[in-house]
Amino acid sequence: DPKGIELVLPSCCEDQEIVPLKSYYGGKEGTGKYVWYRTKEKIDESEVVNKADSSDDILLVGETLTYTPSFEDIGCYLALCWVPTWTDGKLGKPLVAFSSHVVMAALPSGSEVCIQELTSGVYAGEGKYYGGYKGSSLYSWYRKTKEGIIVLITEANSTIYEVKDSDYNYRLLFGYVLAR
Repeated sequence: DPKGIELVLPSCCEDQEIVPLKSYYGGKEGTGKYVWYRTKEKIDESEVVNKADSSDDILLVGETLTYTPSFEDIGCYLALCWVPTWTDGKLGKPLVAFSSHVVMAALPSGSEVCIQELTSGVYAGEGKYYGGYKGSSLYSWYRKTKEGIIVLITEANSTIYEVKDSDYNYRLLFGYVLAR
């Protein structure tokens, strides 16, 4: 009979593909059946084996050998149920592996940082945040001279900035320091 000897999940992080470590014994291995679940609490193997669909506590999130955790998986445990098969389709006994820790958020990063004009002389700095739950990010505004010298505008520390007389003949720059 097809038999799974070992099934282990490595550390899990948002947007990093999980490739389980598995070993098989018992004839020519087929594709197998893989079902990934997400759960807020550690659960017992019996709660996963032969589970047909999702419930309030255990959510089916994937049905392939590998899985890439998403933002929704952060802070949750993952479980993988593997049913080894032969090439002729004969099924073996299910083997279940659990993540030893909750899924971690990716490191914070930002993209598409830009300045938009809201009204004449009023600008908004914006950017897309990525990497788990957003914390209290830091914002800053700068003046840049024609010679390339950049000077911090000390009183400007929000996403909105209203142009002052002292800003004329300078280029405005927006700074975005990410925090989680």
